[in-house]
Amino acid sequence: MSLKKKMGAALVTTALGAALIGGGTFAIFSDSATNAQNTFTSGTLDINLTDSAYSGAKHVSLTDIAPGDEGTKTITVKNDGSLQLRYNITQALNGFLASNDPDNDSVADPGESNPLAVTLKDSTGAEVTKLTDRVLNSGASETFTVEYKMPINAGNTYQAKSATYDFSVAAEQTRNN
Repeated sequence: MSLKKKMGAALVTTALGAALIGGGTFAIFSDSATNAQNTFTSGTLDINLTDSAYSGAKHVSLTDIAPGDEGTKTITVKNDGSLQLRYNITQALNGFLASNDPDNDSVADPGESNPLAVTLKDSTGAEVTKLTDRVLNSGASETFTVEYKMPINAGNTYQAKSATYDFSVAAEQTRNN
């Protein structure tokens, strides 16, 4: 065989091999997947004060209190949000019935008792003056009892007088805090 024929055969063989390799490259299996429209939604922090017996804004509203009267009201702190929260409770009793000094209607004199006693107790019955760092999971709640009492020896000075009871709850998220 002549050199020209050998070179032509080699060239044809090389071209055929390249064609097979190139053709084989386009014959592989392939696949793909898409995970579209992923969402990011922030949680909610929603603390509420509820009382099944009272639907108004004032959970402890009493009228016509007389010496010797006493009783209880309940307040429920509820987490209506989607995030776990930590909360604090503060309370204050102000007004003439919170004082034993007719000239000062905001605080009792040292050593004297108030004509109206208001006590906050947790679910175990323990007295609470200030609650800090109470944790509630989403949907959970905690009930407190407000006990009130007007002493039997409260005199005529306290007729037609009043006091206000403020019960405040401040909440914050627990995660990353």
